[in-house]
Amino acid sequence: MLLAKARELVRSHVKSDNLLRHLLQVAQCMNYYANFFHQNNEEWVVTGLVHDLDYDTTKHTNPPDGHPYLGVSILKNNGFSDSIIEAVLGHADYTNVQRVTQLAKCLYAVDELSGFLNACSRVHPSRNFEDLTFDFVMKRFNEKSFSKGISRDVLLRGAEELEVDFRQHVENCINALRSDIWFWP
Repeated sequence: MLLAKARELVRSHVKSDNLLRHLLQVAQCMNYYANFFHQNNEEWVVTGLVHDLDYDTTKHTNPPDGHPYLGVSILKNNGFSDSIIEAVLGHADYTNVQRVTQLAKCLYAVDELSGFLNACSRVHPSRNFEDLTFDFVMKRFNEKSFSKGISRDVLLRGAEELEVDFRQHVENCINALRSDIWFWP
């Protein structure tokens, strides 16, 4: 039921195919980690699906109608749990919301990394996740001009907060993105 509600909200608020792809990729990584940590898959997948719900609507970050505050308002109005709301707020450093729960730490850890891995897959000769390797990702990681909008410090901090070795974290997310599980009908 929670997943159906999340899909309904995504359908009504997300207009960009790129944003939808990002939300689905984050959901895939969240699903992987729910299994990894023996957590509630539905809650973790839903958190990934809705974390940038408002991104097409607002391009600024000021409360109360900036990202992710507008999204959180939508989630609250639709009865989403405090744990999901806390994770969504915590995925943006500028909100100053502490990431206390494993759910919040995981969302933070996979959000930017999934975007970085998506960019890596697009420049890989095979153009897919199947052939993507940690070594290929690290070559791109060390290129300052590659996906320069993604902070390498955030990528490293995410794995550290999650208490997963960075190499293992990257490989976990690559494996998640290779998965044939898809959370969109």
